[in-house]
Amino acid sequence: IRRMGRNTLRLCRMMAEEHAKLLAALAGLFVLLATIPYIQSASRGVLIDELIRRFGTGTAGNQLVAATAVFIAASAGMVFLSTMQDYLLRLLGYTTKEELELATIRKRGEMDIASHEDPRTSDLLNRVAEQGAWRAELFFERQFYFFQNILEIVIGAAVVAAYGPWQFLVVVICTAPELIVQMRHGHGAWNIWNAKAETRRKFADVRQHFYWLPWITELKIFQNVGHFTAIIRDILVGFRREETRNERKRMLWGLGANVLSQGLAFSLVLVGA
Repeated sequence: IRRMGRNTLRLCRMMAEEHAKLLAALAGLFVLLATIPYIQSASRGVLIDELIRRFGTGTAGNQLVAATAVFIAASAGMVFLSTMQDYLLRLLGYTTKEELELATIRKRGEMDIASHEDPRTSDLLNRVAEQGAWRAELFFERQFYFFQNILEIVIGAAVVAAYGPWQFLVVVICTAPELIVQMRHGHGAWNIWNAKAETRRKFADVRQHFYWLPWITELKIFQNVGHFTAIIRDILVGFRREETRNERKRMLWGLGANVLSQGLAFSLVLVGA
């Protein structure tokens, strides 16, 4: 969490130098998108209550009209703000890639020749060139959603706490197991290019033999096509098996946390009753 916070601050400082207005607009949008669902839910509840209470009376009443207007405005606002959010996030992605590309080029130019010849530094530079921009873009975008989720939790906790400390305690205790499992087992690799550095490097080294004509010619002359294909298959199968184990572990932990949460909720309701 500390490292995530440091990386987020670094990106914010980098972007704020020339794109402060974009960051401020996005932050404001995420605040509104975290708040409006509660207004929407509250107005929906009042609307349903008023409709049931006034069913068959033939009258509307000011409260029903007001609840309807608020609900429609909140629903329309969510659509409008979500559209603006998508647009601004795309702009953020473009600007993040631009800033990181310039920062990477600037850093490469400042480094001495010995650093460029160092294998570890060279490997790091290659990884940054291959994946740095889009990874940073996704990371930065996720931090805004993380910020929105934190706001939603805070607002939801305040609403629940307003009904009493017991209800708040029930919600906190019942959601804790699933949150802990998600934090510990929620990560994973999307494909072979997100695997461990050793696996990714080995896969790239063998795979490139099929993407350069002189090496393809060499493979055919020495009849090594089948051998290299088998190596690539073994790497892919090994990666899939490892990720399958991780996904199975994540599923089992998630199911266990869900069962524990439901059991805690049932027990606490019985105790409270």
